[in-house]
Amino acid sequence: MNLENEPYSIQILTVATKLDKIDATKMRYDSKSFEFSKINEHEGVVGQAILAYKSGGRLIMSSCHWISLTNINTTEETVFKTYESKYGTEYSNKTKSEYYSLSKEQQNEQLQVYANYAVQKSAPCKYSNKKL
Repeated sequence: MNLENEPYSIQILTVATKLDKIDATKMRYDSKSFEFSKINEHEGVVGQAILAYKSGGRLIMSSCHWISLTNINTTEETVFKTYESKYGTEYSNKTKSEYYSLSKEQQNEQLQVYANYAVQKSAPCKYSNKKL
């Protein structure tokens, strides 16, 4: 996708690989310039994305409901790196300690809780205390 002359850049967060249980790459689309998106080995249509405008504005887009992010394909390493960068070493270490005290089955469920928390707490915008 060539966005060189567009007023924004795009960051694809998720791809939808299936729509109504149909492989998204096998569906017919009317657009002649249609391109599939790919994240790692997953290919499909854009699920969620952020448009970052050159003017500084950001727009988050979703082709489905945010509840669709209830099962995030992630790893312990990625989640804990995210926690450390977003919430600090102390909070990350506390979270790791709680996580590793769980059984393997509980860890799988808890990893999803941690990943969902990080996504829900990540606003694609910048805040300012400056009064207008």
